[in-house]
Amino acid sequence: AERAFRRVAEVRARTLPDDDPTLQKARTNLALALFALGDLAGARELQASVLEARSRTLPDDHRDLQAARWN
Repeated sequence: AERAFRRVAEVRARTLPDDDPTLQKARTNLALALFALGDLAGARELQASVLEARSRTLPDDHRDLQAARWN
């Protein structure tokens, strides 16, 4: 699963702007897979980038921003 999530995230990163919600969802999915596989540092790095992008583009009370903060 990690390989598939990584591939999707890489393709979306090449084709979408950095703050695109679809790209952020792909990064979140990859981070969750990495976490499940025990790559805590990799998961944390990705989640930090998702949180930064969502904080920059969404209002403070948006559910996707709240979910990024929770992750």
